[in-house]
Amino acid sequence: MNRYRWLEELHSAHYATLLRLAQNRLRSLIGSTAEAEDVVQDVFLLAAEKDIRQLENPLAWLMKTTSNLCL
Repeated sequence: MNRYRWLEELHSAHYATLLRLAQNRLRSLIGSTAEAEDVVQDVFLLAAEKDIRQLENPLAWLMKTTSNLCL
């Protein structure tokens, strides 16, 4: 059994949204799509580390963390 199945499901459901958010936040700063992809990857690594499936609204945490990492 895959112990990170919940994370795979979150990734599938929200990766595109988080990437757009990161691209929009970073566009004025550096304008790099690669940097936005790195930010989103870091967000999902943090999500796995913190086991955010226990949160009431994991998407809100993902979006806030993405915004914060872009700063």
